[in-house]
Amino acid sequence: MATFLDGLVNVYNLDDDAQLELSGARGVRAVQFGSTTYLYVAGTSDDGIAIFEMNSDGSLLRLPDVEDNASLLLNGVEQLETVEIGGTTFLLATAGVDDAITAFSIDPSTGALTETSAIGDDATRLLNGASGLSIMEVGGTTMVFVTGNTDSGVSVFSLDASGVLGELSAFPDDGFTSLSGTRFVETAVVDGVPLVFATGYNASGVSVFTVDNAGNLTSVFDQADNAALELAGTSGMTVVERNGVTYLAVAGYSDQGFTLFSVSATGVLTEVDEVSGAAFANGTWDLEAVEINGSDFIVANNYSGDSVTMFALEDDGTLTHVDTVANGGDLNLNGAEYGTFVTIDGVLFYVATGALNSGLSVFEVGTGENALIGSADDDTIIGLQGDDELLGRQGDDVLDAGAGEDLLSGGNGRDTLIGGEGADILIGGNSVDTASYASSDFAVTVNLGSGLATGGDANGDVFVSIESLIGSSRSDNLTGDGGVNRIDGGSGSDVINGGGGNDRLYGEDGFDIISGDAGDDLLSGANGQDELYGGAGEDDIRGGGGADILVGGAGNDILTGNGSIDQFIFEDGFGNDIITDFRNNRELIDFSALTTVDEFSDLILFSQNGGADTLVIASGSDSVLLEGITVGQLSDADFIFSVA
Repeated sequence: MATFLDGLVNVYNLDDDAQLELSGARGVRAVQFGSTTYLYVAGTSDDGIAIFEMNSDGSLLRLPDVEDNASLLLNGVEQLETVEIGGTTFLLATAGVDDAITAFSIDPSTGALTETSAIGDDATRLLNGASGLSIMEVGGTTMVFVTGNTDSGVSVFSLDASGVLGELSAFPDDGFTSLSGTRFVETAVVDGVPLVFATGYNASGVSVFTVDNAGNLTSVFDQADNAALELAGTSGMTVVERNGVTYLAVAGYSDQGFTLFSVSATGVLTEVDEVSGAAFANGTWDLEAVEINGSDFIVANNYSGDSVTMFALEDDGTLTHVDTVANGGDLNLNGAEYGTFVTIDGVLFYVATGALNSGLSVFEVGTGENALIGSADDDTIIGLQGDDELLGRQGDDVLDAGAGEDLLSGGNGRDTLIGGEGADILIGGNSVDTASYASSDFAVTVNLGSGLATGGDANGDVFVSIESLIGSSRSDNLTGDGGVNRIDGGSGSDVINGGGGNDRLYGEDGFDIISGDAGDDLLSGANGQDELYGGAGEDDIRGGGGADILVGGAGNDILTGNGSIDQFIFEDGFGNDIITDFRNNRELIDFSALTTVDEFSDLILFSQNGGADTLVIASGSDSVLLEGITVGQLSDADFIFSVA
């Protein structure tokens, strides 16, 4: 399997000047308050933090900076992280020259920073050359983990709702760990166990710790570099959760690559894949991860290569190269070290800093208007913004076009096509293909027979060789064609019609109305009080949870209420039906539309299967077999007859 994404498109660049604090730009983080996004950048050489408001087009509006002074500890500021505690959002910053960690509260209306606490190095702390920074809640306490590059260790602090830092513990390199020249720290919770990862640039390895509720670290695993790994000059990390597996990506600056490990709850790291080579990861310093429409991606910030490179993390843990953007023109990727993802109004951006450019570059992710072509495998192809062409070719592919007027062609295989916003052309190709509107924010109306497509993400879409539909979480109207269709309504109270053919129709959640029409259909109401109409043909009708109405229609049907108190309705010429789970004295059989019976005495009841079942004959050609019901259990109270 491979994942394809229309990669990184540059939309904005900014250089340092006399007013900005961008000299030696390094760590970068964003925070959002309602519709306002603030961006914070560490200016290591300026000893300050540049502050911006980020616009929906990726451009930046300058706001007042924070400059180092006698009362602040920002000399050599490097890494930034944000955290919300008790309704207040804080920005934390490490400073490698001042050997300190500082906490600031953020003003939601202006983005301004106010120092709330700062701790510098002393003889008992491990903050000399403070660099790496990560935050995790453990046992109800917000814990801040900081590496000391010169001290070769990890310090643990608490951060309270007032923004005050408190000392908890410190773990120095003891000769059994890889903490020499400790640069980065990362955290994750794996199967309920909080884990801390720290890299040693000098040691070329990564150490794993558990942390208890008091903030004490216990070493549980250590991975040193070897010929099979890319850990020489170990630097940045990122954690990715995919398909129930926790992965840790670890960069090796000197190895020009990074290694991907799976992580167990005991902290054991197992190599899964690695990336190497100057073309992809030349001097990788830090890594960032993001999930896009159910797919996971990792970006490597390459200091020596003056570039950023994006990789897709596949379901089996392998990495696929997506895009590389190298410095040039107006870009500020010279000495690219750090980056961050930001989503504004549904548009995903990546902001990368260039320490040697003393600036930054903003990229929109997936905004190009290119043709993305799959492989012979089961591919995931993501278009995002722009008018894209997504071609699946072989395999059972997922084509997710995003916004724009896109062309999606599945090719061979059982493909799922997601047009997203905009008037799209969805071509299924061979096999059974699905148009999915599960991500639509508004209800859709789709008719595969007439070609009608309105509402939400379906508006203006065109279908070719599409056999199946998936609705939104709203109240949709979905109709098949004359062929064999599968229609899933999703949550919401949907109206679903199969049309001709032997269809499989699923209401899922909500109060759904489902009609099989012609053909031998399967109708499933699932949750909610549903109405299910089989129509002509031999249908299998299943009510699911909720008080449902089941109407078999013409043909020999199987009706199953599946819980709650259901009603089974019959009309003249309904055939020879079966009710698998009728409950007498609770549920009702409605014969009021029959012209052949007016009361209970008009029915002919026969014991079947040794008396375990009852055959109810309503006319010479119409009957209902009640499984699990004896003749003696039935009475007039179980039926509805016409009123004279």
